[in-house]
Amino acid sequence: MGRRLLRFVCLLGVFGATAAAALAASPSVTTGTAIEVPGTAALNVGAAAGINAISCTSPGVCSLAGEYTDGAKRDLSFVADENNGTWGNATEIPGLESISGHSSEERVFTISCAKAGSCSAGGYYRDGNGNPQAFLVNEKNGVWANAVKVPGTKALGAPGGSAVLSLSCVKAGFCVGSGVYFTSHDEGRAFVVTEKNGAWKNAVKLTGPSGFSAGSDTEVSDISCTTTSTCAAGGYYVIGVSKLQAFVVRETSGVWRKAQNVPGVPAILNGGSVVNSISCTASGQCAAGGSYSDPANTDYDFPFVVSEKNGVWAKATSCRLSATARSTRSRAPPPATALPAGITSTGPMSDTRSR
Repeated sequence: MGRRLLRFVCLLGVFGATAAAALAASPSVTTGTAIEVPGTAALNVGAAAGINAISCTSPGVCSLAGEYTDGAKRDLSFVADENNGTWGNATEIPGLESISGHSSEERVFTISCAKAGSCSAGGYYRDGNGNPQAFLVNEKNGVWANAVKVPGTKALGAPGGSAVLSLSCVKAGFCVGSGVYFTSHDEGRAFVVTEKNGAWKNAVKLTGPSGFSAGSDTEVSDISCTTTSTCAAGGYYVIGVSKLQAFVVRETSGVWRKAQNVPGVPAILNGGSVVNSISCTASGQCAAGGSYSDPANTDYDFPFVVSEKNGVWAKATSCRLSATARSTRSRAPPPATALPAGITSTGPMSDTRSR
């Protein structure tokens, strides 16, 4: 498995030797009391479970995806739906055991719903060789179909495996997923996969600036769609060995364009920049957020935001503390160096550093 996939396992899994059960709360107008997800007690014999993703289409109507450990100490995946504020029983993702050959490890990373009872989820399972293999599963009219392997990953050249990391569904049967596949040298490469009329098409490799597909890793962290043929995504790629460069990429009229570097956030040796989240309201109208490294001390990362208007991305804006604000911190602040060229600062604010 690639190094970056391990990050998702660590960030999304809520696991531990004494973990008892996954918890969920209703998104009703008033805050509800957290409850154990119904049905997880029967599944989670190994006492290690967690929720990795949730998607809501209206108050009291949500779906979630998570993981549990069975009696054989296998990490398996489940889904559960909420209707009218009441959660139904968690169920093992149908068909995943079959296509995985009863794998000892299944990870579901993402879920997205277009409307009640119409969702998609994705992640990976371990094959017989121990490699991760990307899967997708659809829900239609409240019934979860059998999971399927992401089509086309073999043609991309993914002997090291693959995984779905993010999904965005705007209409029933119309979703777009993003993920990563691994070369024979364990180098990550970004892909997108599109569902039309309920059928998943072949995965497509993303392209970008010089070095986009030549480094040790490329990853799409998040994706957001506003129509069935208009999306935006963001992530990072590695230049050389250890320079991370944040990027954004756009789909228009069903065609994925060439990825571009986020304006103003440079790659830095042993550090750099990463897009972690993206959200769009219309075609060419998006915002993204991520982090970048302090050029003088890469042990420190700071958050940034960047906006797209009419298809043009502006320079990133930093949320870095001013030197005055940093001096009030109880522990030693990072060096008060100048911001990287191109990044503007929002000025003094509360400490929102990403580390």
